[in-house]
Amino acid sequence: NDKVIISESGIMQLTKDEKYLELILYNGHSYIDIAENKRKKENPYRTTHFKEDLIRFDLSSFSTINNSEALYKGHYAMLSNQQLATAIDSLTIKYEERKITFTKNITDKYTANLEVDSVIETMQSGWLTMGPKTIQFENKFKENIGSQYAISVNSATSALHLALNAVGVGNGDEVIIPTNTFIATAEAVVYSGAKPILCDVEENYHNIDINLIEQLITPRTKAIIPVHFGGNPCDMDEIKKIANHFNLKIIEDAAHALPSSYKNKKIGTLSDAVCFSFYATKTLTTGEGGMVTTNNSKIAEKIKIQRLHGISGDAWERYGQNNDWYYEVVDLGYKYNTTDIQASIG
Repeated sequence: NDKVIISESGIMQLTKDEKYLELILYNGHSYIDIAENKRKKENPYRTTHFKEDLIRFDLSSFSTINNSEALYKGHYAMLSNQQLATAIDSLTIKYEERKITFTKNITDKYTANLEVDSVIETMQSGWLTMGPKTIQFENKFKENIGSQYAISVNSATSALHLALNAVGVGNGDEVIIPTNTFIATAEAVVYSGAKPILCDVEENYHNIDINLIEQLITPRTKAIIPVHFGGNPCDMDEIKKIANHFNLKIIEDAAHALPSSYKNKKIGTLSDAVCFSFYATKTLTTGEGGMVTTNNSKIAEKIKIQRLHGISGDAWERYGQNNDWYYEVVDLGYKYNTTDIQASIG
């Protein structure tokens, strides 16, 4: 069945006979509904994106549901229960006029021979962890984005955590984030010892509402994390004005935003740090992975050291280049580094 929506929280698909619409969440819950538009007898996939033909799911069969109805709008879902996972996002949808075409499972996507050859080359080189391929990937990425630094990590979540640490967010601080985002944005703030402060989103692009940010700022506020939802850039000029006025740091969550641009500038160069995702559903994937871009040398150095246990030099720097085992632990660090196998795909 190639009529399927794939997201990080579950899938939505038509049954083979196209009589039923299935909502299957990875947490084990599922729901099935008759695949018939109540107003027009036609394939509901044709109209889920449009307000006049919304598909409604009665979720009253779940004992944990307080609100028995969830509203599916093609681009994201608003589910009333946290146990039903976060809103269905990262949909593999192509829009053509008023029709929607659905791609097959992500594993069916075409993989170029270039990536396969690059991985084989890495496997045969004998150097599998972070090394020359990672450096090459980082250099090409920063050249493409236009940033001075690019530091690869094992996920966008790790990227956000390291970026928050690098700009000085810590215990007791507050960080403003949008309500419409993946849970990792909030989790990274909590990892840093800070408190996420939720700011509502505007209705057009579902990005953070710049008109609501200032009223959430307190003496504890340290940073803002704008999320470029669906690849649509936030109003960075206004966000930067607010941040400059209140002396706040900006860390962009650009998991959806490669290769988006804001006023002819690529996302990745506009703030203190920008975090990208290379998860399997993203526009550029390494299976798992992430990247932080910045123009600040101190932020870059802090992230580079903390991504690998806080040691002064990674294995390639010590053995591959200098043939010297010696290193020092100079900071609290994490196991957030990527590998040359992942970098070969990127």
